[in-house]
Amino acid sequence: MARLERLSNKHFGRQFSTSTISSARVLYKKCGKPPLSWPKSLVSIEERVFSKQCILSKLATENGLNSTVVQNYQNFLVSSLDFRLIAVRRVRSNKGSKTAGVDQVTLFSDKQWIDLVEKLRKLENYRSKPVRRVNIPKGIGKTRPLGIPTIFDRAVQSLFKLITEPVTEVSADINSYGFRKNRNAHQALAKLRSILVSKSGTENIVILNLDIKGFFDNICHEWIMNNYPISDKYKHVLHSWLVSGVVLSGKDHKSTETGVPQGSIISPVISNFVLDGLEDCVNNSIQAVTSWKSQTKEFRGGKTRDIVVKRFNIQFIRYADDFVITCRSMYIAKKYIKPAIINFLEERGVWLSEEKSSIFRLINKNLDFLGYSFVFSSSWKARGVFHGKTGRFGIAVIPQKSKFKAICKKIRDKFHFNLNDDAYTLITKVNPIIRGWCNYFKYGQSVVYRKKLEHYLYKLCWKWARRKHRRWGLKRVATEYFLRKNKAKFKGRVWAFRGQTWSKSRYKDNLSEGKSIFLINPVGEVDSLSMFSARLENKLKHIHGYHQNVSKVEEFLTNQNIQNKKKHNTLKDKLFTKQKGVCSFCRKTIESIEDGDVEIHHKVAISKKGSRSSIKNMELLHKYCHYEYHNEHGI
Repeated sequence: MARLERLSNKHFGRQFSTSTISSARVLYKKCGKPPLSWPKSLVSIEERVFSKQCILSKLATENGLNSTVVQNYQNFLVSSLDFRLIAVRRVRSNKGSKTAGVDQVTLFSDKQWIDLVEKLRKLENYRSKPVRRVNIPKGIGKTRPLGIPTIFDRAVQSLFKLITEPVTEVSADINSYGFRKNRNAHQALAKLRSILVSKSGTENIVILNLDIKGFFDNICHEWIMNNYPISDKYKHVLHSWLVSGVVLSGKDHKSTETGVPQGSIISPVISNFVLDGLEDCVNNSIQAVTSWKSQTKEFRGGKTRDIVVKRFNIQFIRYADDFVITCRSMYIAKKYIKPAIINFLEERGVWLSEEKSSIFRLINKNLDFLGYSFVFSSSWKARGVFHGKTGRFGIAVIPQKSKFKAICKKIRDKFHFNLNDDAYTLITKVNPIIRGWCNYFKYGQSVVYRKKLEHYLYKLCWKWARRKHRRWGLKRVATEYFLRKNKAKFKGRVWAFRGQTWSKSRYKDNLSEGKSIFLINPVGEVDSLSMFSARLENKLKHIHGYHQNVSKVEEFLTNQNIQNKKKHNTLKDKLFTKQKGVCSFCRKTIESIEDGDVEIHHKVAISKKGSRSSIKNMELLHKYCHYEYHNEHGI
């Protein structure tokens, strides 16, 4: 009653009678809280959530990962409406949001999604449903199991990822680059390339290329339950995920006594946390050798401690469960480093695969890591992959042959199974595949393989056109699909496989011309960059995604992306540079423009006579930010 009186005085400036206030109180109790509705924009909510995540990370740094202070703050954030909204939003904006789990439930309307937000309030008796497992292709003739949880389970996992990832980042390895904010595979490759510099003695570096056998399927549940930084109040939620089991093809249910399901939202965070500390384990493995007493026992000759440490030169790079270690001594690698790694993994219920693990020198064997091969030669040939070092030694960084064969097979299948499509439709299916492959393999000396892919595409296009039009001659096929009128060049090429449709183009003012599309040239699509251009500065490595100085890392990465885009072939490239790599709506960094997560937005709508083709009327937005912009303005 007193609260209602204070509110009335504050907002209306006059006193109300006791009977009026009593009536208002009865009406408030009867109606309850106003119903929630899906917000038109979540930009400000995202900012509040991130600031609270930074506070959580700071508390974990000062008090410990599993301290009472951290757990109490986690309990508070789980029930927060902001966190529940962002958790559901991330599930909704994901590409697989329309994919159902074992319950066959999919959500489409705003009301259904807001009901899911309300459902996240009550997790005391939560029990996860089994994960639907499917096999997706991986390379040539290989598959990888992928788990698909239900939409509600995905929302719960997304919520707990928001409150546990800032804590796990505190204990993350410095040279861990997989599934972390502001880290990527190219940074891991650049770090490895900087270690394997082309100088005398490089070929004698000892490399431990170790592989964990069935890592995701064998992690010990007991270790996770005892160590993962989640509040004691919600331990049952974590346990429910781990033992929920999987549903294989048909209705066969398989229990999961070990491991975490691949494909779930929170599994990358858990798997990273399981391997955090491996870098310190490797660095501490030589303590017995570097100690003063054992030094004379292991290395006779009276070498000082600094000389011994410098001689070993141990370096560690990890991306998820793939890691590479380099040092200078084969003896140290086999006797000290590898046993220490085995003991570290055994505590977590996993072990090394002896068939796929190897210890070698670069002079004897190529190093394969994250799709690239590091190849050493003491004398490169004039027509080899390393033109800059003809007749000299050096390390070439090229795509693995298996990756090149895989992309060729994937593109060949597109041409083979789409013979009835027109050229325009075919190119729209093939171009994203080529663009994604070229953007990943644009570093080092990979231009040699991009030239091979260009020649392979040329033969595929001719074969497709001849099969489609068996009665046409070569000249007619060339005129229809390759040669342009008046021999006008397209990006420096007279011969370019093209397709055309008479549907209206969104980015052309002259609608009578229709739309034309050209097959991407793998050589000219991207610049050939040095692997060193992807390096993360050493002074920024200790700054994780929720650090107080995280803006420095984001600024560095944005400038790095802009500098690496020397060619501006597309509208998205030009807009990315113009906006300095920042989304115009949420003001957050755009990590990549090649994965389909960004879209072009017209500032003045075309329906309101805005220009279609003027770059001044365009801006680059995240895909979901674009959706929220139109939702907010009712367009």
